[in-house]
Amino acid sequence: MLLHEIKTPLSVIKFGAAALSKDASKSPIWAQRVDIAADAINHILNQCLLADKFEFGLSGYRAEKLEIHSEISKLVERIGYLNPTYPDRIEFQIDDQILQSTAVSVDPVFLRSILENLITNALKYSETNSKVFLFVVNNISAADDKIEFQIKNKIGKVGPPHIDKIFTRYYRAEEAQGYSGTGLGLWLANQQATEMGSSIHCSFDEFWTTFSFQVPKFNGLI
Repeated sequence: MLLHEIKTPLSVIKFGAAALSKDASKSPIWAQRVDIAADAINHILNQCLLADKFEFGLSGYRAEKLEIHSEISKLVERIGYLNPTYPDRIEFQIDDQILQSTAVSVDPVFLRSILENLITNALKYSETNSKVFLFVVNNISAADDKIEFQIKNKIGKVGPPHIDKIFTRYYRAEEAQGYSGTGLGLWLANQQATEMGSSIHCSFDEFWTTFSFQVPKFNGLI
């Protein structure tokens, strides 16, 4: 499965190289396709490396202060770049109670990886051309003060997720076999959430699927 996922973008690069050498007028189009294909290979290899690190207890988690507003804006822009056919479908809303200066205490690489995995999955498996929503909510409880991330999408033709299996390493539903994927994304995201003292919760109804997790607000200490 992993070999197949790597061979597909490699084929794009091979055809792109041939097209660039034969027809200069197609250079901008193929240059973009080659760039996207190279990013896809890099993403697959990074997931494999991360999976090995978690297996051997070498995740390297390091919390630091991260400002919510600027981070989410950059993240959505990056996901739009990595998924050039999708950018207009991503909408994010940040709770009015979350000030511009509000920060969380997380490993930025972990947080970005989790959100990229969840949003990309939502884009891939949602209803065609439907919106994917990222809600950032101020979650104040009696015990602590946290920020909650919610990723919500309309259920597509693949159907709702199999909640008891989706966080299993290398698991891919039969209905999703026609879509690209390594079966590592959600497993890695949940491993990273666990390292941050959280976990990813999945729920769905007749129309919508929602993934959510929480992270602690920055309290001045790391």
